[in-house]
Amino acid sequence: MKSMWRRSGALVAPLVVLALGVSSEGAVAATSSRVVASPSAVVSSIVTGATPAAAAISNYLFCTTATCKTQRSANSKKAMSGLSTLVGESTRARTVKTGTFVPALKIFASDVGLVFNAYRTFTTTTLSIQQTQAIGELFYGLAELRSDVSDLAARQHGSRASFVQWAYGISATLYTMRIDSSSITSSTATSGSAIYANNAIEQEASSLLAHLAGPNASFNGALSTYARHQITLSVNENDFISGVKPSITKTQLADLNVTTTHEFNALVAQMTKLAQAKK
Repeated sequence: MKSMWRRSGALVAPLVVLALGVSSEGAVAATSSRVVASPSAVVSSIVTGATPAAAAISNYLFCTTATCKTQRSANSKKAMSGLSTLVGESTRARTVKTGTFVPALKIFASDVGLVFNAYRTFTTTTLSIQQTQAIGELFYGLAELRSDVSDLAARQHGSRASFVQWAYGISATLYTMRIDSSSITSSTATSGSAIYANNAIEQEASSLLAHLAGPNASFNGALSTYARHQITLSVNENDFISGVKPSITKTQLADLNVTTTHEFNALVAQMTKLAQAKK
């Protein structure tokens, strides 16, 4: 699979909303604090600390200016510090077991886990195909964290994040899925790279399903339908490639491919409309 992600290049999605050695569980457990703060204190800490921490990682991975490119070493250290901060905030998020913040904190902790594991893979693997998937996961995972923090900040005051704030991460995830889908039909694609891309798409679709609690019910429903159809498509494509008996026929697979393309385009159109309405 030809990589469409660039370590130091700009990654700008053409969607209107997108303006911009241990497991993560082990890291969280190892840094877990004995002091359990109140839910409101935990949320306040995340809102204050997570945004600059995630920004430091993004600046290291996706910087485009001449200045930041000459500061790679310093930015790498800042990214590692930011990652440590996110893991610490995730640790605190997991201490909250009851209350209205719990669902949002669980999503935040899950996204930190995604970013942690992807960063580790990206900085340690020697396989280009793994680096490609990892940088994609970092791209949409960091965007999802931005939306998570916006949601928590709004919930602090008894409100909800706007559609634009919530959909920032969704937009990045959809963009990543489109890149992976395009790589499957690339002239340089192989059976192995197609399977790898489909596995990535399944994970990305699952991320969409985990973030369905947006402020617009109609969009949530359409997003859920698309994600579930995309999972079915990717699973069955891999079955056909691998010689495993699929759950649908080739004709049904072709029809579903067309359907998901229409659903994706409809989601982008609806997203654009809702973003312009500033709801």
